[in-house]
Amino acid sequence: MNSNRNPLMNFRKGGLTLRYSLFFLSAILFIFTIAFFYTFEFTMNILDNDAMQRASNITDLTISRITNVIRPIEQVPHALSSALVSEKPDYNNIMEITKDFVKEDSVVFGSALAFEPYMHDAKHYRYCPYIFETGNKIIQKDLSTAEYDYFSKDWYRIPKMLGTPVWSEPYYDKGGGDTLMCTYSVPFYREIKGKRTFAGVITMDISLKTFKHILTSAKVYQTGFSFLVSHGGKFITYPHEEYINTDILDLIRKSGDPQAFKTIEKMLNGERLFDEISNFEQKQVPAWIYFAPVPLTGWIFALTFPTKELYSGLYSFFKKLALIFILSLVAMIIISVMITRKFTKPISRLVDAAHRIGQGDFNANIPVYRAKDEIAQLTNAFSGMKQDLVHYINNLRETTIEKEKIESELSIAHIIQMGLLPRNFPDREDCELYAILDPARAVGGDLYDFYFLDADHLFIAIGDVSGKGVPASLFMATTRTFFRSKVSIGTPIQQTVAEINMEICKENPNQMFVTLIAGIIDLRSGSMTYCNAGHNPPILIHSSGDTGSLNDIHGIPLGIFDSAEYSSGTIRFETGDLFFLYTDGVTEAVRKDDAFYGEERMIEVIRNNHSLAPADLIKHIEQDVREWMKDVEQADDIAILVVKYKGRKE
Repeated sequence: MNSNRNPLMNFRKGGLTLRYSLFFLSAILFIFTIAFFYTFEFTMNILDNDAMQRASNITDLTISRITNVIRPIEQVPHALSSALVSEKPDYNNIMEITKDFVKEDSVVFGSALAFEPYMHDAKHYRYCPYIFETGNKIIQKDLSTAEYDYFSKDWYRIPKMLGTPVWSEPYYDKGGGDTLMCTYSVPFYREIKGKRTFAGVITMDISLKTFKHILTSAKVYQTGFSFLVSHGGKFITYPHEEYINTDILDLIRKSGDPQAFKTIEKMLNGERLFDEISNFEQKQVPAWIYFAPVPLTGWIFALTFPTKELYSGLYSFFKKLALIFILSLVAMIIISVMITRKFTKPISRLVDAAHRIGQGDFNANIPVYRAKDEIAQLTNAFSGMKQDLVHYINNLRETTIEKEKIESELSIAHIIQMGLLPRNFPDREDCELYAILDPARAVGGDLYDFYFLDADHLFIAIGDVSGKGVPASLFMATTRTFFRSKVSIGTPIQQTVAEINMEICKENPNQMFVTLIAGIIDLRSGSMTYCNAGHNPPILIHSSGDTGSLNDIHGIPLGIFDSAEYSSGTIRFETGDLFFLYTDGVTEAVRKDDAFYGEERMIEVIRNNHSLAPADLIKHIEQDVREWMKDVEQADDIAILVVKYKGRKE
């Protein structure tokens, strides 16, 4: 009756039109996404490799230019130091050569000839002429003043100590060149009394500004830049002059980026590396950095550029590609809906019939199709399903009636079973007793029993029948009946257990058995004779809180061998002692992670509550077990019996 409804409504409500469309579009989207990301990653790798190669070429070229500038600066002082070795060097000639070199070399800012005390002549403790260029003029000044104290300067002290030429860290030479500079210092020596003696150092100073024009053209992309760092980590050149002569590690520490810190550490260790870095200059801008050491000086040349510039063309291309794909996807959705709704129209008629049948109208007509395709097969299947459904509902109705009858009978059986157990728990001046039984099903196989044989003797028992359900409950009732009929004061408990075992074995076609503990307490003396037939060891709790398990086993469970023999044990209660009997439904209670409740946890709860009355102690144990089994179905019957011996005043 609704066969002509708008197919677009099926699409909106999640019909086959939507499902088929989503299926095809999802497949196309999946394939395109894989291809998209593969192409994207592949292109990024190409760009990364290209950027690394460009950075490597620029780095090698720049280092070569720096080396060409540095090499003459190192060669001249070495040559002059050789002339200073003679006993009577020509200082005027040496100073003239120095002046010419400072004047001709655009990189060299100045040069100093610093002598050890009295090494220039016997009259001068200090002597240090310094030649430098300023305002296109060559100026000479004497640095041998107490205020300047060139003996303490790094450019003098370190080569003297190491005995080798040294490039200094960047520094501001106040009182000397009065500018930021790096100094190359070469020590020279003389033979005095046949011993090679340090005589002083000859230096070549370069202003840090001189390298700026070399590094200006060394960059990758529009905002990329390059810089020089000394082997100690200080900036020699940098686009922002305020960073020059500052420590690069201090700059990185402020960014708080541990990965950037590791990268800079590799740089200062002299490695050649191309790596990604973020938070450089605290700008929170990811960037690539390429660095390599300068061979002669130990400086590090670094080239950095933003990641976004490297990938800007790639991002633009893929944005256009994504827009084209979205438009194509919309077109495919429209075409897919138009095609799939042609095939889903017959199915919608079947859906209408199925709705009516689902609402109980089994007289609804199933559409008939003469074709031999899958829709015709589906129509025939619906027709057969309709007939099967009618039969199934009739059978279900009958089954439900039977199930309700069985559940009612089990409920009655549970009431009868609970009624067989004693409920009048004694609370006398000489003893107090309490017990519970909680079956895992409607009826169970655990049991407890107690009654007074006379005014001074109390019989107690607890047992666990193999299995669960109705058979176990009947076996439990039989066992309890045997105990009630055979236990007496004059008969030893082990003899009574043996006789009951023989009776059970006679009529036991299902080969069931029961573990139990039975005992008779003499309330006058506080002694108890008991027999443990394969059951969990009972717990004896003293009034002090100390506990102990009675681990003696006096025989196998009842119902296995009719000729089994049993023994007994005797214990004596002190006033205030508790005797705790339980079945394995307590210790083997399982929680979500399959962990058992366990005897240790049970004993710990008993110790913490040993001063309570038996009823309160059992409630604490039961509550703790329930919390342990939270959200887990009870798997076994639980039975607990506790006797407290109070003693007799006489």
